[in-house]
Amino acid sequence: MKKKFLLSFATFLVLFGTTFLISMKNFEDQKQPVEISEKESRVIVFYRDDCPDCQKVFPFLYARNLVFNDLLFVNMNSESNRKYIDQYSLESVPTFVSKGDFYSGISLEKIYSLIQQED
Repeated sequence: MKKKFLLSFATFLVLFGTTFLISMKNFEDQKQPVEISEKESRVIVFYRDDCPDCQKVFPFLYARNLVFNDLLFVNMNSESNRKYIDQYSLESVPTFVSKGDFYSGISLEKIYSLIQQED
């Protein structure tokens, strides 16, 4: 009975993990235009789907956003989203913007600190 439960649980974890990864990758690869409102209350995440640094933090951010929905993702590989480069003085990705505060980098501690300022 214990082996059957463990096998079932392991199967569930594999299926859940696979579904999560596929869903995340599909979301990450979206290159749709994003309109940012002047009253945007979420933290804006500027990223590129082909950026190795962005890919390091994206799974954590994606999972967090599934729970809290407090991030707005903007894929800079979309031509129509490049207008934000000048508007937000972007120099690199990933860059996180929260009410005028900026952070560019992959330190999860600094990213979460910036996100927590929104709460």
